[in-house]
Amino acid sequence: MEKKQSCIVILLMLFFLVQPVFAGVQYHLATSLSTGLEYDDNIYLDPDHEVDDWNFMVEPEISWQAQAQHAGLEIVYRPGINTYFDDSSLNYVSHDLTGLVHYQPWEYLSLELEDHYLHSEDPLDDEDRDRGEGEHGGEGGRAGERQGRNVFYRNDSSVRATYTFGVDRLLEVGYRFGILQNEDPEEEDSKEHAVTSHLGFRFDPRNLIDLDYVFTRGLYEGPDDFYSHEITTRYTRTFTPALDVYGEIGYTDYQYDNTSLEEDWHEYDANLGIVYRFWEHYTLDLSYGRYDRNTDGDGDDADGDNFHASLVRDFEHQSFTLSFDQGTDVDDFSGDNNGYTEFWRVQAAFTYAFADRWTLTGSGLVGNDDYQDEPESHDEDSYEVNVSLAYVVFPWLSLSVEYTYDENDSSIDEDDYTDNRVALRATGHWDIF
Repeated sequence: MEKKQSCIVILLMLFFLVQPVFAGVQYHLATSLSTGLEYDDNIYLDPDHEVDDWNFMVEPEISWQAQAQHAGLEIVYRPGINTYFDDSSLNYVSHDLTGLVHYQPWEYLSLELEDHYLHSEDPLDDEDRDRGEGEHGGEGGRAGERQGRNVFYRNDSSVRATYTFGVDRLLEVGYRFGILQNEDPEEEDSKEHAVTSHLGFRFDPRNLIDLDYVFTRGLYEGPDDFYSHEITTRYTRTFTPALDVYGEIGYTDYQYDNTSLEEDWHEYDANLGIVYRFWEHYTLDLSYGRYDRNTDGDGDDADGDNFHASLVRDFEHQSFTLSFDQGTDVDDFSGDNNGYTEFWRVQAAFTYAFADRWTLTGSGLVGNDDYQDEPESHDEDSYEVNVSLAYVVFPWLSLSVEYTYDENDSSIDEDDYTDNRVALRATGHWDIF
């Protein structure tokens, strides 16, 4: 409870500490309410004993903003009331609270603070922490979803300073802290400390170099504590307004506190790619590279290929993205501490607005994750499909229907599951002032 209270205190401090900055500011308060029914045919994500149920959802949202000439503050609170028809013991209230502050004390210096707190027991709530950009293989995919109906909370805080000293010339330094706490004592809690830095320097209109360094300290209830160093250098050459060619070299070093369970390792990787913009609204990104992983102990070394390919079309009423990635990643702070991972995946997403009031969106994923650092090394095949159709009844009211298919096929039988969800929603939003 003390940890949860400290998360709320951080958000309150963001509000009160920056108030002196907002003299003569413009304030904006908006609210929305979403309500609907959801049918889930496997509410525990169980492989063998699937249980279905209907869930009535009420999800209000309050957004408060303050904007000054050189500063801004935004606080968004999204509680969720979930009521199950068949088993009322599953009823719960979720809390999703975000605070964001940005301040520009001088012309070339900007500061940003952010805190995100999530408290829930939906086994799929944690999937919003999908891997971001993959360590060595382009954009990553999803993190491991939790199973069951166990209460958890997560809080992620970050601070970042950016100094800009020219066109495409900037220096960023930051710190982030994340905590994952589970009510179930069998689930592993974790803490993450990370120091980040980025230097982007454009020598002239044709030559750009990016340097990144990340130090991470991971702390767990078990013996898996570690620290890591990640260094990446990327050089981009612009040949024409439509064509960029880039080369990238990276180094990652992981050191575990207890090497009797986890072997220390380091990895080198290199990638060469192109970004080509054509037909005004299309962007093609292709890259190929190699990685070489070496363990410091008796573990197995590994090497292989990095691939990335993506095609993006961004237009006023329709857009789509198609991508393929293969490489390695490190998945430490999701619902499961899966460690070093070799993966591949194909992803697609589209949005199509038509007939003024209708919007059709969809996404899909097919992929494989081969977890190397687990006591029992295993791999998982993932399949996801999401389709949503929304209709704007009035400027302040919209209706939507959504279908989600999620399948996990693991070499560990108890991690298998197939889940289908269908949801009907009505959402209204209003500007108070």
